[in-house]
Amino acid sequence: MLKGGVIVLVEEDEDDIEIISRIICETFSHHELKIIPSLAEVFEYLSSATQRPFLIICDNNWRNKNQQKLASLIEKFPALKLKSIPFVFYSALPESELIDEAFKDLNVQGYFQKHSNYEEIRKDLSSIIDYWERVITPGSNEADYSHQKIN
Repeated sequence: MLKGGVIVLVEEDEDDIEIISRIICETFSHHELKIIPSLAEVFEYLSSATQRPFLIICDNNWRNKNQQKLASLIEKFPALKLKSIPFVFYSALPESELIDEAFKDLNVQGYFQKHSNYEEIRKDLSSIIDYWERVITPGSNEADYSHQKIN
């Protein structure tokens, strides 16, 4: 379980950035927020980051424009593939085809509908972040299950 760390927000919409930033800073001040406007910059950030990101939240508009880049990103960084760095979409337009592709082809860990109401956005982000703070993943600081047997 990781209680802190960098939340990476891949988002281009200034209004969404402002709202999400405010919610994370007010509610989850123990996390640093890194705003990245493009998938290319996510590559750069992950390549040079000295600290493992806690969570990547990505607007699906990037996915529509750059599906191959996103698939390549997940393949290039094993921590994304192993799901030890959770990657979730947060989309205003949850289309069933995109959701199916996200889970089948890209192995993302979540796909959430972005609401327009501030309180609903706060609830969404609280649910997402609370879950990933509690779950045990490969690479979690407190997770040492390497000697456990599967029953």
